[in-house]
Amino acid sequence: MRLICEAVPKSDMLPQFPKILILITIFELIVAQGFAQQGDSHTNLFSIKDSSALVAEPGVDFALRRDTRHLVVRSVVSSDKTPAIYFGKIKVVPGQTYTYVVKCSSSIQNKARLYVISPQGNVVWPGNEMSDGLTKNTFVVPQGTDEITLGIALMYPSANEYVEIHDLGLFAGSAPGENSFINGRSVFHELKLRGAKNLFVTDTTQIKPEKTISYAIGKMRGKEYLLIKCGENINATPAIYLGSIKVQPGKKYSYIVKAEGHDDKSAALYVSSKAGNMIWPGSMIKNGYAKNTFLVPPDVTEVTLGIGFLYPVGTEHLQVEDIGVFEGDDDVFFGWESSDDQGLRKFIVANRRQFFAWQSVVLVVTLVLPFVLFFFYRRLIGISKP
Repeated sequence: MRLICEAVPKSDMLPQFPKILILITIFELIVAQGFAQQGDSHTNLFSIKDSSALVAEPGVDFALRRDTRHLVVRSVVSSDKTPAIYFGKIKVVPGQTYTYVVKCSSSIQNKARLYVISPQGNVVWPGNEMSDGLTKNTFVVPQGTDEITLGIALMYPSANEYVEIHDLGLFAGSAPGENSFINGRSVFHELKLRGAKNLFVTDTTQIKPEKTISYAIGKMRGKEYLLIKCGENINATPAIYLGSIKVQPGKKYSYIVKAEGHDDKSAALYVSSKAGNMIWPGSMIKNGYAKNTFLVPPDVTEVTLGIGFLYPVGTEHLQVEDIGVFEGDDDVFFGWESSDDQGLRKFIVANRRQFFAWQSVVLVVTLVLPFVLFFFYRRLIGISKP
C-alpha cells in the first residue's frame, strides 16, 4: 500500500488549536476574576499580631488551649456587670458596611455577646448572643470613625463560666456564610500566650528506666512519642524516671503528662524526693492528659518525676507525647504554648538527630556496597583468566 498525503492550502491551516487555547485562557481569566472577587469578600481583615492586643477587664481571664489553639475566655467571679475582653483595633472606612463574625463552642448559656466600640462610642452593643457555631453582626461604620475595637462581653456571668472561641474575623460587606474561615488559619494560630512556664525539660542523660522497662522514640500518625514498654506479669511497681527539677519548699506544683494508652493500662504518675514519695500512685495515664498537684514539704528542694506501673499484667506500651511541671494548680490545657516549652522536645530532637545519623550511614553503605562488590567481582574475573 502506498500512503498518499494531500497538500493542504496554507489558508486552511489556520491555527485552530491556538484559537481554542485563547478561548480557554479567556474563560480561565473570567473564572479566576470571579474567585478573586469572592476571595476579597471573604478575606478576614482582622489579625492578632501580638498577645498585648488582648485586653481583659477585671473579672475576666483568657488562655489558649494547647491542643486546639482555641481562645478560652472565662469569668473569674460572679458579676452583676458585663465585663468584656478586647481582641484588638483595626482601621475601617467611615460609611462602609462590615460584618463581625465569631466562631465558638461551649458558650456560657447565651451570656456572651458580640461587642464593637470606637473612640466615639459603641458601634455594636449589645451584639447578638453567641451560641455554638457562627455568630455575626453586620454594621455600618459611623461618619468620623476610622478605627474600631472588636471584643465580646459576658452578660452578668457566674463564676467559672466560659466561652471557647475557635476563630473571629471582620469582613467587608454583608456576612459571609459558614465558610467564613475556610481559606485561612485562625487568628489565634500564631499567637503566643505564655501561661505558666514549663519547669521541666529532659534529655537523654536524665531518663533512667528500672529493670523490665525500656524506651525509644517512635512516630505514629505524624506525631513523635516517647514509647515506654513494660515487661509482662510483674508482681511489682517498676518505674521509669524522667528527670529531676529544683522546687521551692511550701509551693504547689502541677505535674502533667499527655499520653496515649488504653483503659486497662497500669501506668500512673510518680513524683519522689529524698524525703520519700510525694505522689504514688498518682493519676492513671490513659488517653489524653493526666495531672496531679503536689505541695513541696519543708527542706525539699528537688523532686524526681516519673511514671510507674502498678503490677502490670502482660506487656504494656505507653506513648508519651509530652511532660510538664508548672507552678500552682495549672489547667491541663493551658500549660505550654510553644515547642520551646515542651518537656520532651530536647530529648526527641536529640534522638531524632542520632536516628538520622544512623540512617545516613546505612544509606551510604547501601549505595556504595554494590559498586564495591562489582569491583571485586571484576578483579576476580580478571585474575581467573589464563
